[in-house]
Amino acid sequence: MKLIFIYGPPAAGKLTVAKELAELIDFKLYDNHQLLDGLVKLFPFDDEKLSVARMLLARKIRVDIFSQCAKSNVDCITTFGQAGEKYFDFYRDIKINVEKFGGEVLFVRLKPSHEALMGRVVSDSRKGVKIDNPDFLKDKLAKEPQIYDLFPDVKHLSIDNSSLEPNEVANKIREYYLL
Repeated sequence: MKLIFIYGPPAAGKLTVAKELAELIDFKLYDNHQLLDGLVKLFPFDDEKLSVARMLLARKIRVDIFSQCAKSNVDCITTFGQAGEKYFDFYRDIKINVEKFGGEVLFVRLKPSHEALMGRVVSDSRKGVKIDNPDFLKDKLAKEPQIYDLFPDVKHLSIDNSSLEPNEVANKIREYYLL
């Protein structure tokens, strides 16, 4: 079993690339935004106390899902929009739990330019749970520069996809990991 874990800042194109890649290599796509949509109804982003519960549940559910994928030999792709030391323990949990059942996690970081992010954040595909306000994103990137950090534990693919089409990025991932 292989789990392709695509991470990067908001508006990096993670889900768009994941959809292209899923079609290209016939892996199942787990869209974590669907999980968040349900959890946000109970534990809103703007309530600090409830936000902690949402984050803990989202983490546990994701680890359980990917552990079961590994146990059941289901190849899949997912995305994650946070990085840095605050989140790398989550990456490690995913890796440990997938490997425990014989699976492998293939990390991919998308790192488009700031200008590319600002152009993408207003896309219609971002309406809903995703960040869709340029000023909010600009503020988030300034407050959380670690969102660009490279996960240091394993050698993996990092792509500046500022000027690449999603299918080009998907092909780079396929080629790098020989999928």
